[in-house]
Amino acid sequence: MHRYSPTATCYTLFIVYSVGQRPHLTHFLFLSLSLSYTRANIYMHVLAFLTLNITVFHAFLVVIAPHSSIYPYRGHRHRAYKMSAAEFSSSLMLAGMDYIAPSEACVLPTVFQDSSVGVVGRHGSGGEVVKISLQDCLACSGCVTTAETILITSQSREEILKARSTEPTRPFLVTISDQSAAAIAGHLKRPIRQVYNMLSGFFRSVLGAQYVADLRWALHVSAEKTAKEYCRRMRHDPRKLPLIVSACPGWVCYCEKQGGPLHPLHCPVMSPQGIAGCYAKTMCARICHVSVQPCFDRKLEAVRDVSPSGNERYTDFVLSTQELLEWMRETDPSFPWVAPLDSALESPPPLAMKEPARAHTATMEGSGGYHRFAMHYAARELHKTELSPDDVCYETKRNANHQLSTSAKNPGEVYCVAYGFQQIQNTVRGLKRKQASVASYTFIELMACPGGCLNGGGQVRHGSIVNEEALTAVNDAFSDLLYGDARSLGTSSSLECQEGTTADAMLETPVFTVTAFRNLEEKVGEVLWSCTFHDRQQEFEAALNNGGVHSLKW
Repeated sequence: MHRYSPTATCYTLFIVYSVGQRPHLTHFLFLSLSLSYTRANIYMHVLAFLTLNITVFHAFLVVIAPHSSIYPYRGHRHRAYKMSAAEFSSSLMLAGMDYIAPSEACVLPTVFQDSSVGVVGRHGSGGEVVKISLQDCLACSGCVTTAETILITSQSREEILKARSTEPTRPFLVTISDQSAAAIAGHLKRPIRQVYNMLSGFFRSVLGAQYVADLRWALHVSAEKTAKEYCRRMRHDPRKLPLIVSACPGWVCYCEKQGGPLHPLHCPVMSPQGIAGCYAKTMCARICHVSVQPCFDRKLEAVRDVSPSGNERYTDFVLSTQELLEWMRETDPSFPWVAPLDSALESPPPLAMKEPARAHTATMEGSGGYHRFAMHYAARELHKTELSPDDVCYETKRNANHQLSTSAKNPGEVYCVAYGFQQIQNTVRGLKRKQASVASYTFIELMACPGGCLNGGGQVRHGSIVNEEALTAVNDAFSDLLYGDARSLGTSSSLECQEGTTADAMLETPVFTVTAFRNLEEKVGEVLWSCTFHDRQQEFEAALNNGGVHSLKW
């Protein structure tokens, strides 16, 4: 006799749900139905138990896991923001999390003060959503994620225009990175020199910027100071080798969370963005500095690079290349603007080389060319010789993102170029474990983005896929900047502050040059280009020991 089993029917409902969610489990339904009306309920119980476990596990994958940091494959986009968190560099990941997204709660404790008397209430009830600054976020261990979402609103074009309208007489300076100009030139298929003039015209017309300059002069300063520090360590302080370039904010942020052992290896020289901002603020404290950069991590850097007093940011706003291009296209898709720069694209004269080698050189120079500048500088200062392109040998390791550069004229020196978070992890692991392959390095140029800054996360994208043809166009445009007649661009007036706050050194001569920078450096010293680093791990532990933080996401 067949008999009806309520228990089996309940289990069957779970199986029906499984079929709806996972079609390939259909066979469980037919098998369970056949067993539901037999006396072999023991088989039904076993089958239903297995099916229930599969169903619960699938529910976890569908409902819970996409909102949990332990699930490694989530791909949703947070609804509150237009940008995906994946646009920030992977070097800002925390402890193996998949990618950056807003966290549900801040780890910093919230304190509510009630000034009323005689009120009896329950702890933890009510209260408003707490708003914290970006600096608060960067000072804690947990949600770098939340900090970056704040950047979307705090450094957007709307905030720039708001600052412009709030202080109409405030002078504005816009600096343009080489990588951003090359990306726009490659995208629009225009010569890069025309793009610089177009960007200058756009910012003067739409933003009312008084000064627009490139950043090659600041890059020259940054690379030169880095090379000098490298030679100093080679001569007098070899224990602090290899020297690690600190121009990438994604790498610096990651390194500071690794603890103290790597900090002495950092080069205390700011990036071109920081140097340009510090220089401009020293000349004219009221100026508003806006910088166009190839990655969103530069927004983090803008908050970190402040005056010694901590009251003044060197860079007020950072726009990514993609943000700028969208702004220009929405304003006028014909891109009609033309105006000269307040700089002359000043840079060291490029080494003469054959055409086939230029593409590789453009890639190696695309993140600042720190290792190449240091090699030539060290050959001159340490070995009393000059390098030619044929003297430099590149060895590709696992892939093009990891290369070693050596020269017979620089004996005992190995220059490592490592781009992308995977290479950063491998290099850091090798340094901490003192692996023989890494121990031979004397100079390391680390950048968070695979392919370097020319492929930064804020560059122009063609959908969600990196287009190799587009990257080639960017490299070609940058190569044209290196080897073309860069001095064909005109320059305009020198920098003068409004309302009679003009600095003496800014009256008559063009101010955005290496020469002008050196003249000011003689007066104010290394504060114009030096930076400091923090042991975030030690700071977090101190905060925990002092009882100021209830939890620490690490």
